[in-house]
Amino acid sequence: MKQVVIIGGGLAGCASAEAFSRRGWQVLVLEARDRLGGAVAGLPLIAQHPGLTPDFDLRSRLLVQAMQLHGRLRAGPAADLVSAFEVCGRLQPMDRARAERCVAPVDRAVARVEESPQGDWGVWFPDCAAVSPRRWWQAVQQRLGVSVSMGIRVGRVDATATGWRVVDDQGNNVADADVVVLACREQALTLAGMQEADHGRLRLSAARVWLARADGGPPDEDPGHPALLPMTSGRGLVLTRPGSFWLRSEEVHAHWLQAGEADSDEDPDIRAFLERPESWQPSAIGERLQLRDNLPMIGPAPDLAAIAARADNLARNDRLPMPQREGLYLLTGMAGRGALYAAIGAEMIAARACGEPDVVDARLAAAVSPARFIKRRLQRAWSGRGKDQGRSL
Repeated sequence: MKQVVIIGGGLAGCASAEAFSRRGWQVLVLEARDRLGGAVAGLPLIAQHPGLTPDFDLRSRLLVQAMQLHGRLRAGPAADLVSAFEVCGRLQPMDRARAERCVAPVDRAVARVEESPQGDWGVWFPDCAAVSPRRWWQAVQQRLGVSVSMGIRVGRVDATATGWRVVDDQGNNVADADVVVLACREQALTLAGMQEADHGRLRLSAARVWLARADGGPPDEDPGHPALLPMTSGRGLVLTRPGSFWLRSEEVHAHWLQAGEADSDEDPDIRAFLERPESWQPSAIGERLQLRDNLPMIGPAPDLAAIAARADNLARNDRLPMPQREGLYLLTGMAGRGALYAAIGAEMIAARACGEPDVVDARLAAAVSPARFIKRRLQRAWSGRGKDQGRSL
């Protein structure tokens, strides 16, 4: 049985553990903190946030394929994860003409133009779900061959004759594996030996949500199987079940009250509770890692020594593949779309490690490749060298 070590216990680590365990691998997850879930560990649910643009750019293509993948996994290969995903649908608000252009290349089962009950037009994603990080991890941990070690701070990852060795920050050997997945946000880039010139300038944005419950219970409690109202904007998510009322919003809760989700005629006590500022409790502040092209980093780590030795050839010939460290993979830089990017990224990595057909086409794989910024830098340098030579002549 092959073994994979996954460094990081957030959404990327969870999805990677699921993808490899489904293929029969022995999985060891290493998490530096004392709990799983990463930046969203303290939240009861997080929302998938797909989005489309009229030109159907690479990010739109990746998000659509991620939505389709989620549906296929829940329907069969990963049916044991269904309890972690509550399908509610989401509207990406925009004017009707723009929405029509956005959905033109997309199957109607994935996205279509609709009007919300509040009169807002936009792109409707019927299969969009809210995800419980806690239940997702609980389901994955029940898989045969999956184990988790907390409080392990990894110092480096070394290549061996047969695979990889993971060493902690005290210099102790933690584990040997056939494959290592670096799913630990910005530390993944450090463990891969990459500098700013190799991955571009990083942005860490703060993420916080506000939560409230009408029954006075703790806002971070897992709601089990709530009845979900559709997400009619990008600003929040409403969750309801008998006797309780959750709201989450990155801005202000007033939006949901104005939209009529809390009907004063139906339950005036709920509206009064939610209008009180003291009812709202902020979540812990998490940090989201975003790369400058707004795409995640998915795939084999670049072989920096081999790239440096072949720099001129790689710069001259765009068709030459970038040297990679096979068996050492990166899954990071997912910004605010971890619920979608984690699953498709994990599936891409696990399929490659197992020699299966590619999950996405070559152009999309190149767009999220960890070596993409290095390739662009080499090409710019070569182009600049040619201009300098032309001026000297």
